[in-house]
Amino acid sequence: MKGNIFIYGLIGKEFQNPDGSIEKGIDLVNVISQYQSQRDADEFCVHINSEGGYVDDGFDIYNFLKSIDKPVHTVAKGNCMSMATVIFMAGDTRSVSKDTKFMIHLPWGRSEGSAEEISDYAKQLKQVESKVLDFYSTNTGLSKEALIPLLKNETFLTPEQTVELGFSSEKWTTVEAVAKLNKTTKMEWINKLLNKQEGPKMLETTLADGNIITVETEADNPAVGDKVFDAEGNPVSDGEHVDKDGNILVVGTNEEGTTGVILEIKEPSEEGEDEQDESMAALEKLMNSFDERMAKMEAKMKASKEKDEKIKTLEEKFLALQKTVTSKKFKAPAKAENKGIRSEGDDTLEAKIAKQREAREKKK
Repeated sequence: MKGNIFIYGLIGKEFQNPDGSIEKGIDLVNVISQYQSQRDADEFCVHINSEGGYVDDGFDIYNFLKSIDKPVHTVAKGNCMSMATVIFMAGDTRSVSKDTKFMIHLPWGRSEGSAEEISDYAKQLKQVESKVLDFYSTNTGLSKEALIPLLKNETFLTPEQTVELGFSSEKWTTVEAVAKLNKTTKMEWINKLLNKQEGPKMLETTLADGNIITVETEADNPAVGDKVFDAEGNPVSDGEHVDKDGNILVVGTNEEGTTGVILEIKEPSEEGEDEQDESMAALEKLMNSFDERMAKMEAKMKASKEKDEKIKTLEEKFLALQKTVTSKKFKAPAKAENKGIRSEGDDTLEAKIAKQREAREKKK
């Protein structure tokens, strides 16, 4: 069984948006909770769609994932930026899905206060930069000299480039130019980090068969034209996929040649509901018939049991009577004691006496 851990959103316990509202993020407690709910899994797939967050939280999650004594596969889809790339490196195998924005950079922050306080903060930030640089160098095999320019320039890597540089282990066919953040795009990225992003978002949807898919959409629900990915980050295969609400997502290749795109969404038909009602009625009828048969069978079993009990009672009475007869030692009378009774061919006692008298008379 494969377990799934989702790291979607900013990395950290909570963040304050520009409007003052508080947004919940993904922290170590959340990840451990996901793991505990499926700890019997034989392996884990960690799905990442995040634009980064706090350094300490990112390393905490990385260390926990590395401590799992089961195979861990990390999949980046949508966005994998900043500290999200550190978590991504926790996988024994790692893959970046098509069109994913994979960005590495040095940690940054801001501080207010006295010159001394700002100086202390700068020293701490420098230590964090050194930690991140050492981490990337150790896990990718790249030298620090090769990494520093990439991190300073805040570099976007294509899926293929992540394989070439040692960040991921699986190759993808899409190749795009390396993108670098200028001042304008840097502010856009900062705004996104503060949850001011406008554009596609990744929706998790559970299908009727229990499989989980991810829909890249700008709406609140899947729509025609949206891209659909499976749990491994691959485009969903062509065909009809039924979600838990009964909606049928018809997935295929669009006119531009992009695979894994929703071409049509079919809502549950009334005819289907009627068929379901008929099936339920037939099932209920079958259950009622079964109940009737069970009742008749139980009645027969009860009658048979009562009959067996009566026979048993008679047998017990007969045995008791037999014991009584045997204990009194009744005996059949002898032949001589049976007056007027003789065996076949024998005279009775009276006949014998008469013959003896007749013999005496003749002697006289």
